[in-house]
Amino acid sequence: LSIEATQTTGVTYQWYRGVPGGTTTALTDNNRITGTQSNTLSVRNVQFADLGSDYYCVVTSTCGATTSKFGALKTGTVSISLQPKSQTVCEGGIINLSTAGSSSVGALSYKWLHNNQPLSNGGNVSGATTSTLTVSNATISDTGSYTCLLYSTQSGAQVLSQVASIKITAKPTITKQSGDVTACIGDTKTLSVTSSDANVTYNWIDDKGFSLGGNKADYALAVTSGSQNNTKYRCVISSECGTDTSDYVTVKVVETTVITLQPRSNVKLLEGSTISLTVDATGANVTYQWYKNGTAISGASNQSLSIFNCKASDAGKYMCKVTGDCGIVNSNESLVDIISDVEDTFTSEFRLYQNSPNPAVASTSIIFETNIPASYTVRVTDMLGNDVFNVSLGTVDIGKHTVPCSVQDFPAGVYYYTVSNEHHSLTRKLVVIK
Repeated sequence: LSIEATQTTGVTYQWYRGVPGGTTTALTDNNRITGTQSNTLSVRNVQFADLGSDYYCVVTSTCGATTSKFGALKTGTVSISLQPKSQTVCEGGIINLSTAGSSSVGALSYKWLHNNQPLSNGGNVSGATTSTLTVSNATISDTGSYTCLLYSTQSGAQVLSQVASIKITAKPTITKQSGDVTACIGDTKTLSVTSSDANVTYNWIDDKGFSLGGNKADYALAVTSGSQNNTKYRCVISSECGTDTSDYVTVKVVETTVITLQPRSNVKLLEGSTISLTVDATGANVTYQWYKNGTAISGASNQSLSIFNCKASDAGKYMCKVTGDCGIVNSNESLVDIISDVEDTFTSEFRLYQNSPNPAVASTSIIFETNIPASYTVRVTDMLGNDVFNVSLGTVDIGKHTVPCSVQDFPAGVYYYTVSNEHHSLTRKLVVIK
């Protein structure tokens, strides 16, 4: 506190606290208060008791004394009217923090702090000593607590703002994904990705850009046709902070196991002949296993089954099981009948005679005699059971009947001719010579 007197020489000063004419206290110098008898009173390390509006000075000269007006000793205050706000910012984005306040004494100054450490301008930081702090191109290291110190250099008053928590959210990334898959038609395969961020959306698309929908990390892909073979799929994950795209997953559709050639349904062979049955199939990694009467035949694991010098015990029902990567299929049954050299040549319904001529060179006649009207079939097979002649006669009357058969193109050898109706079947041997 200071005063000025019109007379500067021959005067004395005395500072007081109180009311002139009332209770007053003359001030004296000590380790905190100095200048009590000068025109300037100084108070250091101001304490609450020092505050007041009752300071005055009495100036005395040879011509008299005069009293100054009251002086006041007050502390300055700083207050905040706008607190900085917590926020979440995408990595690479901008952090903007603002505050506002007032100072009762002197100008207001600002100092921003990150995790209680003062910030300075430079790099991606600006406004470190203003009311608005800007951090551009934010990185994960900018996450943390931000405060601002508002202060008056004149009064020394200061106040710290509330904490603004800043979270930096990284761009989502795919950390794991499923690999290529192999599938059969009818399968459902799961394609999956794992994201670094739980708050993302998922969009599965194929290599033509078609969206499959199903906003999930796991996508159940139904394989419905071979046209999906080598189709590629990938997933795009998205959040407010960006996107990431997985690598393509290729789906290989394996061919379904299908039998394309069935074994003959009925085979009639002479004892001592060779049983020859064949199947063919398409598919992936196809294997074969032949069965007789439901029991697997040891070593019979090829497309063709051959049984040489067959016996009566080889007669039965034969079937082949075809196994592939995409399915197991059983062939049709083949009924194999083994006949001996001496075979019955008559039944209660008809009699079969030896063909004539026999041996035959160019043609022969197959002769049979019926006791009742019925529908008949005549067929000739080679030693392997292959049909070389087959004719359906329809319904024939009672009596003897002759069926001409050309053997002009038959290789020399032994053949079997069979006459059948719905109830019975008779077979005899036919020889062709050249």
